[in-house]
Amino acid sequence: MDLHITQGGIGKQIMFTSILNKLTNKICVSSYWADVFKNHPMVETVYPDYGWGSYNMSKLYRQFENIIYVEPYFGNFLKAENHFIESLHEKYNLPCDGLYNTVTFSEEELHYYSKFIEELEDYVLVQFTGSDKDFSRELNELGSRNLDLKVAQEVINILSKDLGKRVIEVNNGNQQFENTFIPRKIPQYREYLIMTKYCQSFVSIDSCLNHMSAFKDQPKKGVGLFRDPEYGKLFEYPHNTNLYSNVPLQMKFEAKTIVDELMIAMDFNKNQ
Repeated sequence: MDLHITQGGIGKQIMFTSILNKLTNKICVSSYWADVFKNHPMVETVYPDYGWGSYNMSKLYRQFENIIYVEPYFGNFLKAENHFIESLHEKYNLPCDGLYNTVTFSEEELHYYSKFIEELEDYVLVQFTGSDKDFSRELNELGSRNLDLKVAQEVINILSKDLGKRVIEVNNGNQQFENTFIPRKIPQYREYLIMTKYCQSFVSIDSCLNHMSAFKDQPKKGVGLFRDPEYGKLFEYPHNTNLYSNVPLQMKFEAKTIVDELMIAMDFNKNQ
């Protein structure tokens, strides 16, 4: 059996699942974000992201027929002409039949989380900053993918105060906005995946929530925010309403525009 090593952020791991339903044989995966691949019928098991520094790990690696690591970021993706998922398929020499993920939930898992989802009632998910915030990068620097925090808070205030929506922020455990709802069970990324499946809708920058929405069986329509169309085409999804910044190379949006588009997306999801 082959071992596929997948590195990078959770969004990249979610996009990696797009190739799994096109493989002939089951594989093993090594990933820091192991639960993305949980219960997938084409994944035999998932190993942590061990790296190659430990000599003792060679005993494990020798058990696999092939160890495969593919990096779509370095290839034709650099031409900025194709979506990351399309570039991933190109690297694996597989046909790309759409932009989606194949994250899988078992019936037992859905039953386990059903009470948690019911307790959340009707809710909207938001994600306005990405992992680069954790590296103390300036949020408003040129080329940032993060929404200005003042505008983000304004969007939350309109949704929660004016419209009475329960707003849940997708984050790494560090709450940074007011007027959001904090579930009794602090979600981890597997929970966020399931929460995306059942939310009313969402607003996301180019980060994991955007990719979580692209379920193959039934994508969740939301609002994606991108700094410009050229960048957006690399990571956006056609099922979403994708908005582009008012000025080049910065994430400048009107809060009302975001909320108006979100309400349209919520109506669409309700009628599905």
